[in-house]
Amino acid sequence: MSMQELQKRVDEEPRPKVQVSFSGRIHSPFNLQGAENSISHLATHFEQSTGRGILLLENAHGTPTMAETIRRKTSAYGGLANVIIATDLQETLKVVPSVETVNSRRARIDEAGFDSVVTHTLLPSIFFAEYYLFKGIDSLRQTYQFDIEHESLTASTVNRVKSLLSKEGLLSRQETEHFKHGEFDEAVDANKGKLETLKELGELRDAAIADSMRRRISEMLRSSRGGSIAMLFGSTHSSITERVKGKLGDSSQVGFNVYLGPAENLIRQVVYGKTVNNEPVADIDHLHDIAINFVSDAIQRHAIDTGRIAEYARNYETLNLGVINSFVSNLSEDEMRGILRKDDKAMAEFVSKSSLSEQVKHILA
Repeated sequence: MSMQELQKRVDEEPRPKVQVSFSGRIHSPFNLQGAENSISHLATHFEQSTGRGILLLENAHGTPTMAETIRRKTSAYGGLANVIIATDLQETLKVVPSVETVNSRRARIDEAGFDSVVTHTLLPSIFFAEYYLFKGIDSLRQTYQFDIEHESLTASTVNRVKSLLSKEGLLSRQETEHFKHGEFDEAVDANKGKLETLKELGELRDAAIADSMRRRISEMLRSSRGGSIAMLFGSTHSSITERVKGKLGDSSQVGFNVYLGPAENLIRQVVYGKTVNNEPVADIDHLHDIAINFVSDAIQRHAIDTGRIAEYARNYETLNLGVINSFVSNLSEDEMRGILRKDDKAMAEFVSKSSLSEQVKHILA
C-alpha cells in the first residue's frame, strides 16, 4: 500500500466526535520540564481538535465562586501568567496591584529569562513552574481557541478536601522525620496513613471531576461539531480517566489520550495504585516511597548550592522520575540507612555513580 493510499484510509476512518486528553505531571515548583511537556501535549491536542475546546485546570480549594473569581482576574489582567504575578504582588504590597504594575513586572521577568528568574528570585520559588505553565497556556490561546475552566467543588467538599490535605501534610512530615532518624517502622506507619489519606482525597475529588467532565462531554456529543476537553492534573489523579470512561459507557464517539509522563515504573504510582486497589504493599516499598523524597530534596538542595537549579528544573522529570526513582528502587534497607549519613554533596555523588543518564550527570557533579 502506498503512502497516499494509507493517508487516504486514515482520513476516511471515522474520528471520535469528542476528543478527551489527560496530561499528568508531578506537582513541584521546580518541575519546569513537566510544565513544558504539558504545553507540548496541549498544543497537539488542540491542533487536532474541532468544535468547542475546553481546558480544565484542577483546583483543590475551588468552589464555583472561586472559579468565577479566577476567571474574572484572568480577564482583567490579560492571562493566567499575569494572575500569578498579581497574586505575588498583592501578597507583597498588601494592596490589589494595577494592570500596569503587573505588566511591568511581567516584562522584567520575561526579559530576564528563566535562569535569572530562579537565581535572582524575581518570583517566589513556589510559583516557578506554575508561572511558565500558565505562560505557555496563554501563548497557546493566541493560536487555538479554547475556554479555560477550573475544578469546582461544593463548599462542603472543599472543607473536607482542606482537612484531608492538612492531614496528608502532617503525615508526610512525620514519615520524613522518622525516616531521617532511622525509625523505619514508624516511618512505614506514617506512610501507610498518608497513602490512605491520599486515596480518600482522590476518591473525593476524582468523582466530582469525573461527573463534571461527563456533563461537558455529553453536551459536546449533542452539538453538531462535537468538541474537545483537555485536563492537566497531578499524576495520582489518573483514575479520573477510568471514572469518566465508566460513566460514559462504551462510546466510540469519544476518544481518550492519556499522558502520565515517565511514570510506568514510578515507585509512588505503584504503592499508591496498590493502596487504591486494597492490595498489600511491602514495607520496603513504603520505605522506597519515603526515600524518593529524601533523596530528591538532597539533590535539589545540592543544585541550589552549586548554582545549577535552573538546569535541575529543566531536567526535573528526567532526574526525579527516571534517575532517582531507578536509584532508590534498588536500595536495600541497610543501604537506605547508609544514605542517612550522607550530606547533600555526597548524596549527589552517590546517585551520579549509579546513574546511566549522561544528560543529567553534570547537575549531580
